[in-house]
This record gives sequence, structure tokens and C-alpha cells, in this order.
Amino acid sequence: MRMLSKQEAQGLLREEVLQLSPEFGACLPCAVAAKDYAPHLLVRENDVGVCIVEQFAARSGHLVVVPKQHVETMQEVPWSLYRDLQYLAWEAAVTVEKLLQPKRVFVAQLGSVKQRTTAFNHVTINIVPIYEADDRARPSHVFSWSRGVYHYEDAEADDLAERIRQAWG
Repeated sequence: MRMLSKQEAQGLLREEVLQLSPEFGACLPCAVAAKDYAPHLLVRENDVGVCIVEQFAARSGHLVVVPKQHVETMQEVPWSLYRDLQYLAWEAAVTVEKLLQPKRVFVAQLGSVKQRTTAFNHVTINIVPIYEADDRARPSHVFSWSRGVYHYEDAEADDLAERIRQAWG
């Protein structure tokens, strides 16, 4: 796993978005949910969402839960969908805690108000293990690309995904 600067990560992400099938437009989360993008990173799914290892990770073990339907705002998310997505996120957080033993696990619903290089206007739930106890553990630092992001080599991502699948209760 190597640290990428914000600019490096944005460039790599732009390239990956350009390679998406036209049916997804520029919505990487939709391609993830359809298992058209990085299916080897899938660790779990239920009827309404998928959970994958995040390739542009805030910390090692960062997972993201993506709804299978494109939703941009909470108004578009009925309670039954929210409940089932949150259950998947809870299972992911418990698994990450058990397997990686971080000091804390942040669970945050994210999604940009408009399409950006570092975020998409598709609701997602991020599960981020926190290993530090200093300023680096502040949410404003964790959820910002200003200090860079981690990017897995393929073998590392595959190994982590497999370890998480095996540890999932």
C-alpha cells in the first residue's frame, strides 16, 4: 500500500472513471454496485448494497458500502433501504474491529453535492479504521484527501478482501 498525493490520486481516479462502461456515466459507485468495477474487492453484499475494499483509502482496511440503486440524497432513500445498508455497514465495522483491531472505527455516510474528482454524488457509507490517537484521528483529517490517500497494489487489495471475507461473521 502506498501513499498517493491528492493530485496523483485524482489523476488515477480520473483515468479509472474514463474507463467505465457508458451505461454508468461517470458514476463509479454505480459501476461498483453492479460489480462492473473492481469485483475482486467485493467483501459482502445484500439485496440492496455491496461492501468493498476502498481503493483510495483513508486508512488500511477502509471499506465502503454502496447502494445498488443510484441515490444522491437521503430523501431518495426509503427507510427499508437505509436500514439494510446500515446493517451491512455495521457488519463491516464489527468485522474490521475484530480483524484489524484499530483504536476506533468511523462510520460515515458520504456523497458529494456534485460530481467531483474525489467524490461522487451517490450516497455511500464509509467504514474507516482509525489506528492513531493524535490529530490524525480527527474526522476532518480522516475524510480529507489533503494529506493524500492510500492506494493498494492489486495483490494487497486481494489479500485484504479475502481476509475480511474470511473474518466476516
